[in-house]
Amino acid sequence: TVKYYSWVKLVYQLSKLGYEFGVQSGNMNGRVERSNNGHLHFIFTFEGTDEMGPVHGFGTATLVEDNTLEGELRYHMSDTYRFIWKRIK
Repeated sequence: TVKYYSWVKLVYQLSKLGYEFGVQSGNMNGRVERSNNGHLHFIFTFEGTDEMGPVHGFGTATLVEDNTLEGELRYHMSDTYRFIWKRIK
């Protein structure tokens, strides 16, 4: 079972440090919500660069186990990408 504290700490670190995958990097801002079924979700906006070009949009992520998020990024007027992010210590 996932503890709420560890989820909030992980989301805080993502918001403070930003994200990076492939050649894309940037910052995100969002909030944690608990769904009716008890799952914790991170709903966020993001902005950054991808191969030196600007990107932005919004996304959702669900904590499926400690340090693992599953979700999607929806780019403004562009594609949607699903992801699995694992926190590396």
